[in-house]
Amino acid sequence: MRDVNGLKEKPSTSELLDWIKLLKIGKINALEANQGELLQNMPPYAGALLKNEQDFELLARIKKTFQQKKFY
Repeated sequence: MRDVNGLKEKPSTSELLDWIKLLKIGKINALEANQGELLQNMPPYAGALLKNEQDFELLARIKKTFQQKKFY
């Protein structure tokens, strides 16, 4: 997630710890959390890794663009 170009603020240790807590609460195992390419399959609770709404919208746009190109 930190490698995504265009993020206003990169996720830090605090967001990572929050995300791990959510995965544990949601009983998400490592295989479910790591579903391959980030832009193809956004990880569960991805919003916890982001610091602002604009970054979440950026990932949603990138994912949508990727999915559209996949069908051509």
